[in-house]
Amino acid sequence: MRLAETASARVMVHDVLGREIEVLWDGPLAAGDSALAWDAGRVVPGVYVVHAEAGGRVETRFVTVAR
Repeated sequence: MRLAETASARVMVHDVLGREIEVLWDGPLAAGDSALAWDAGRVVPGVYVVHAEAGGRVETRFVTVAR
């Protein structure tokens, strides 16, 4: 996510049923491009949804975990 200015952000991982699996970030996020890493080693293989809200913007990405 690219922010024009520092903003409060929340980044969550959900399963395909909409259950929250993990919160990756909850707090201020600096302006510019941001990247977060997720250690998916604790989840079963499948498709997950990463949902980010910051600065009035919302972004969603699908992630496939395979072993």
